[in-house]
Amino acid sequence: MTLAELSKLYRIKCRTEECKRRLADLHLQRKCQSPLFDGMPKNKSTGSRVEKLALEIVEVESALLDLRCRSFEEMARLERYISAIPDSRLRLIFTARFVEGLTWEDVARYVGGSTADEVKKACHRYLRGQE
Repeated sequence: MTLAELSKLYRIKCRTEECKRRLADLHLQRKCQSPLFDGMPKNKSTGSRVEKLALEIVEVESALLDLRCRSFEEMARLERYISAIPDSRLRLIFTARFVEGLTWEDVARYVGGSTADEVKKACHRYLRGQE
């Protein structure tokens, strides 16, 4: 497995957070918007601001659901890979870094008795040995 493959869950989590922020922003906009009742006919192809906002909310919610499903699948794949690592310290390093998303400094503190550079090198050494 490569670093890019191992980092996939992190990227999914980042996109999930972006979607959550966007959804919160859209809900806030929805509260601030009201339908335009001016009596003038509208172009049916454009729709009202409220309709557009509702459609965007549905799209973002759908994307969020898809990301959550992908996150569960990726988590299961990572856990299978990590559980096959023979060394318990390395399993701890991989879990802290790629499942929990900790920085190398935090991984070193989590593992204990190591520096960020040492845990990073141990991870990379293991991955090179798997090639």
